[in-house]
Amino acid sequence: MISANPAYLKIAPNFVERFEGLKKHDADYIAHEYFNDIWDLMYFKDVVEMFAANKLDFAMTAMPVETFAKVGLSDEAWAFLEKIGSPILREQIRDYFINRQFRKDLFVRGARRISVAETYEKILGTRYVLTKPAADVPLKITTSIAEVNLTEEIYKPLLEFLQEDSFRPKTFTEYLRRHPDKKPQEMVEAATFLVDANLILPCQNDATVKRVKKSCDKLNAYLCERSKFREEISFLASPLTGMGVNVNRVKQIYLALSKGGEKSAERLAAAVWDIMARQGTRLVQNGQKLESPEENLKLLNAEAETFLSKELPIFKALQL
Repeated sequence: MISANPAYLKIAPNFVERFEGLKKHDADYIAHEYFNDIWDLMYFKDVVEMFAANKLDFAMTAMPVETFAKVGLSDEAWAFLEKIGSPILREQIRDYFINRQFRKDLFVRGARRISVAETYEKILGTRYVLTKPAADVPLKITTSIAEVNLTEEIYKPLLEFLQEDSFRPKTFTEYLRRHPDKKPQEMVEAATFLVDANLILPCQNDATVKRVKKSCDKLNAYLCERSKFREEISFLASPLTGMGVNVNRVKQIYLALSKGGEKSAERLAAAVWDIMARQGTRLVQNGQKLESPEENLKLLNAEAETFLSKELPIFKALQL
């Protein structure tokens, strides 16, 4: 039908791209999203009214980057939205400006609004941990609705600060004390962008970390031991953040061996290759399976060196 060029495509030029994108999803996703007896598209205001009937109030979007920054909006669009007093109508109109397909929102019972000053204090006073070496953090990130260029003068010193003391979790309040010339608004925006891109993660308080640390250690030890036999679960539990951290099978084995005192990239690679060789498994590079021991060991060595120099310090900071 598309190849016959129906007139509909003239008023919906993005339809073809959208349709082709659906082909990349598996059957379970397609069935879940589209094969329902009742498939009623609802506007944001309709959902708000439905939830209000159950005494639930709209709190905010679950994507904070859309709240604290003019992502995907022109200056004219932002100026237009600022004139709208109703937060519900403003959210509805914003959907049109950014052509949002799906929303992720938070609703609560008995919402109590806090001041901007208190909001800033909570965001800036939260501890965050960096998830990549500062030098590896891209200055162009993709948010849920647009690409954003990060200003090097703002982000580079901030990222270097977060990397100090072996990636010790820090607050933006600490950074502002060291750099009183920086604006709190800029730091709130920076925190929002970096969390959205998963480049920094908010941390739990020390009491909570201490309470869950033992359980996380036991779970992670079990998962790393299982990784010697198969690629089963590619996440480990961080007591610091209360979240799962993506750690593949090879890195899980490296992590277990490093906790046992191994510090040589060559010996880490040899240990992993011994496991793989006995099980008849091989690494894949650029879509191609590596058949020879030499090719596998070469790649494992490179990965082990990266693990020891860049990833292990972050894993330690995350208390994996």
